Amino acid sequence: PEETISNLEKATKALLQENNDLILSVLPYTFDRIVRSFANDYIKSSLSTGSNGGCEKGSTSSAELIDLRDLILQPEAAKAVGGSGSAPYGNLFPTIMQIVFDSLLEIDPTDGRAAFNRIFVEPLTERQSGTVGRLSFSGEVFATQQQVESKTLGNVN
Repeated sequence: PEETISNLEKATKALLQENNDLILSVLPYTFDRIVRSFANDYIKSSLSTGSNGGCEKGSTSSAELIDLRDLILQPEAAKAVGGSGSAPYGNLFPTIMQIVFDSLLEIDPTDGRAAFNRIFVEPLTERQSGTVGRLSFSGEVFATQQQVESKTLGNVN
């Protein structure tokens, strides 16, 4: 895993160096048009469900659904968290997930960070904001306005 991590770090640094201007030019557009819009729509939708809450019932039968527990976990782990544990989708995805967990998400006991942070998050955030671990955006990040009706206070904005 250490050699894999080292190779991923080198590849990521090379990718970021070669495409730095493109990545930085796309980040504001991506955030403004996609992330912000999605987040605002999600918040507005969540707030508009009122006291009913919850999700709407779908019309999909259970035979059409993929059980993510069985798809991405090893059979024993899937069964332990409520999946069938019978590996109905084969072993490709569980094997990939195991490699990801072992090489990218495992916490390094010497510094308390995951390799994913060293390889992807730190270089990306440092290039974007000049500070490791910080993304900076000008203007509002999330904006919503909601009127709440209170029995004791009346309408509150």
